[in-house]
Amino acid sequence: MLPDNTDPAKLESEAIQTEINRLYTSGELRLQSTLGTPAHQDGRPPAPIPGVNQNWDLDMFRGFLQKERAVSPQFLGSNPVGYQNVLAQAKDVIGGAEGFSDKPYHGIYSKLRRKGDANVRPGEFKEGGENDEVSIAYGWNLSAHPESRSLFKSMFGMSDEDVTSVFNGQRGLTREQGDQLRDHAIMSFNKDVDRLLPGVQLRDHQRAALISLAYNMGGGGLRKSGIPDLIKSGASDQEVAAKIAGSFNSKQAALANRRKHEAALYMGSKAADFFASVDTNQLK
Repeated sequence: MLPDNTDPAKLESEAIQTEINRLYTSGELRLQSTLGTPAHQDGRPPAPIPGVNQNWDLDMFRGFLQKERAVSPQFLGSNPVGYQNVLAQAKDVIGGAEGFSDKPYHGIYSKLRRKGDANVRPGEFKEGGENDEVSIAYGWNLSAHPESRSLFKSMFGMSDEDVTSVFNGQRGLTREQGDQLRDHAIMSFNKDVDRLLPGVQLRDHQRAALISLAYNMGGGGLRKSGIPDLIKSGASDQEVAAKIAGSFNSKQAALANRRKHEAALYMGSKAADFFASVDTNQLK
């Protein structure tokens, strides 16, 4: 039974508002227009209208969603409306390359990785200490992100004991939590792309390819790869794609296909012609 002071009609609207606030403040959501009385130009909320209920009208809101479209923030050079946006493309390439693991696992080059068993056991991940790669969800590298404990607590509402259980492999993340962590990382690495390429116009598929590279090698790794400098020098898309295909351990079988995918994504609709014209030995 609900408490007397709880209006069941408001529960759904509050849940919707909470999710909208989370997406909007993280930069993942922007609405093309707003619902209700416009705010003042100086940002002050509108004055109440006598006789009009100021609470959510869910039927009106659903009608609004049918007419309006939630869109990602627009970047320089982004695709026009109707194309898959940069965040969706980045999610696709990263999700396909990384896969999802609810429990932490040792990276492919870790000395602690056992044949047929990459899972982390209690005590193997030394938080704040020297570690080979230990990742979780869609390749979130716990070893490279010392803020993971505080992030998990704030993002997932976990206690310190909960986080320790996750780090020890005794507890996993849900798929939804993994999606949140991946999206947080994408937004973070998108900032790295902006920092490395200030003012450079990138099409959505190009930005998504660079985000995937940064997700895999880190913002510092992307900088050291020379790819941002090549773009800033005015190199052709073909030259940049060739650099991507041959970068960052691309000769390792585990990463070769990912680099090819990222190179193709950078080329966009020109990818087929690019791969037909390049000696395949350069891409192995």
